[in-house]
Amino acid sequence: MLTRAKRIVHAVVGAAMSVVTSSCGAQSPAPERLPGQIYNRMVCVKAEGKELVYTDMPGHWDLGSPSISPDGKTVAFDALTIGVSPQRQSWLVGIDGKGLRELANGATPRWSPDGKRLVITRDVPAGFFGLGERTPWLFEIELATGKQRRLCEGRFGDWSPDGLRLAFARGGARVANSGVHPGSKLFIAKADGSDPEELCSGDWPSWSPNGKKLAFYLEKGPQSRVFYIHDLETKKQTELGSGFYRAQWAGDGQSVVSNGIWDVIGDDRFARAPARFRLDKPGKPEFFMTDFDNPWSPCVSPDGKTIALVVDSERRRRPPDGFEEDEKK
Repeated sequence: MLTRAKRIVHAVVGAAMSVVTSSCGAQSPAPERLPGQIYNRMVCVKAEGKELVYTDMPGHWDLGSPSISPDGKTVAFDALTIGVSPQRQSWLVGIDGKGLRELANGATPRWSPDGKRLVITRDVPAGFFGLGERTPWLFEIELATGKQRRLCEGRFGDWSPDGLRLAFARGGARVANSGVHPGSKLFIAKADGSDPEELCSGDWPSWSPNGKKLAFYLEKGPQSRVFYIHDLETKKQTELGSGFYRAQWAGDGQSVVSNGIWDVIGDDRFARAPARFRLDKPGKPEFFMTDFDNPWSPCVSPDGKTIALVVDSERRRRPPDGFEEDEKK
């Protein structure tokens, strides 16, 4: 539980987030939303000019997994279509909110180091006529041509900085309406998905900028969701703090950002906020207490000048106050 907080004078992107300009992506009329299909949107916060740029998806809900391109100009993300048979799709949009385009069916897009390809996760039905249980597979998409290639069975793929290896998760229990998979294992394979080797227990892997470490998520129990760093050279694992889903690296390789947990308020219920987890201060996340409604899935650009978040709406709940460091008594 968050018992005392120390003010941190710097934020990830150095923006006070006080000036707002809106830019909507999709303009088509929205289909009827079903109960539980909550309106949300993606926002890019730019340090230069303290500008906020929104991307709305009227025909979709549950936006997630933003990933900023190596050149810092484009965000890949996924969104779930509205209706009785929702489908997860991957999209691209410029940091400036322009150029919104659909890529393919699939989720959790991640960039190749050269920015020319994406790896996505797509459920593939098994058995005759596709009537069997759906299994997650990784697919590669060439952005210039739209060509798609199936890589291997797995989910949440992430290429190494040299583009030679692919980290991903496989197995574990499937929890309905959740991105967690208790019992999941991490694997590392060649870039095309061949020759996979099991690494350790975990989910949602993310390569460090120097390729020497993996950040990952581990579900240790219903009330224990933790981020770890795995050193690929020493095999040492370091616990960073409580949180869930993918921990995405800052460009300097000294910290990761993700959904931090600062209080457990019941069985499988958490008070959460975007947070930065510093490698030199394990167990002391810095919470990004913004004025957005329900911000989550933060992603920082490689140059540290932009952060992308998913938020529920424009409603404001608290004044922006930067990062706070969890200092438990």
